[in-house]
Amino acid sequence: MLIDYDSTFNKIQELYKNSSGEVHKAYSKCLDVISEMPEVDAKPVKHGKWIEEDDGETDYLFCSECKKEAFF
Repeated sequence: MLIDYDSTFNKIQELYKNSSGEVHKAYSKCLDVISEMPEVDAKPVKHGKWIEEDDGETDYLFCSECKKEAFF
């Protein structure tokens, strides 16, 4: 499956924004990795394991470490 990295980056950025519209610092490393992902390789592992998730329309990836930091 091809991953749309621009869409992934934008979705994750939106998910990670706080009420002030800023991206939470826990995600900054994750977003840096996403912005550097090669479009032909869906194995970014610089920060944490990447998990594929389906929001009903688009599959996208998020970093397990960032999610752990922020949500658990």
